[in-house]
Amino acid sequence: MRFSDALKGYWLANKPDRAESTFASYSRVFSRFEEWIADEHVEKMTHHQLNGYLNYLMDERSLQPQSVKNHWIALSSFWKWTSKEMEILNVFAEHVAGPKVRHKMRSPFTKEEVKLISKGVRYMKSYDRVNDKYVEAERSSYVRDIAILALFLDTGIRVGELCDLNIMDFNRQNGRLVILHGKGDKQRVLPMGDRSRRRLWQYLTKRDEYKAADPLFVTRNGKRMERNHVYQILAHAGRRYGVKAAGPHRFRHTFAINFLRNGGSPLELQRMLGHEKLETVLIYVRLVEVDIESAQKRASVGDAWNV
Repeated sequence: MRFSDALKGYWLANKPDRAESTFASYSRVFSRFEEWIADEHVEKMTHHQLNGYLNYLMDERSLQPQSVKNHWIALSSFWKWTSKEMEILNVFAEHVAGPKVRHKMRSPFTKEEVKLISKGVRYMKSYDRVNDKYVEAERSSYVRDIAILALFLDTGIRVGELCDLNIMDFNRQNGRLVILHGKGDKQRVLPMGDRSRRRLWQYLTKRDEYKAADPLFVTRNGKRMERNHVYQILAHAGRRYGVKAAGPHRFRHTFAINFLRNGGSPLELQRMLGHEKLETVLIYVRLVEVDIESAQKRASVGDAWNV
């Protein structure tokens, strides 16, 4: 069976269980692979070809290890399905190893950096012809964008989850967001603080009439916001006032570390972030322990008083 025909069966079996973002990501991988493999028969493909494809992505396409790993994950899922459905050897699991990825944890934003990004969300540099100088002018999308920033900082929500939110997913009575399709298509509830609830309320009062099934965050033309748009908003806001690497994932790190600093437990953080394994959250715990140890060295009362 040709790859394209097998792929139709794969999606019939798996699409209902995939989040829209996962479906879109896997589809891009499969499309590129189908073109590279010239739609060959699945049962004839060898592990040499599959390894060759991953090497092609790294060497000729110069993709980063994490991007190659994303291709590996999608193709591994496909071959796992074909091995059961078509009863053929899972050459992927047997002979194709995923690339090793070194995860570098970005440092969290400081309070001062968040204030600067907030300022960048609110203002842009505009040229004043009369006085021949640049001045700060309030951005037309400020109310929406500051609500987005507040949600990132207050809940640690993933950018894909934020873009997938609908009006009905926000409970105004108790200030909770319902994530229907998180990573792994898992559901969870995110309680919000008063400030982020207020920001979101302000944004919704500025919206035209909307239905419960409409997107929570929309562009100027009323379409659902996409990830790239959100990345651009934060990146531009950071650049306006000198904050580097201003992006959604760094806000997620900032939320996680400060949640623990402010007394939240690792188990509570695991539920908030939507991580399947507690080990992932323990990375933040270790960072906070180092943070506390460093603070003790700087501010030890015993050392300061020579006791």
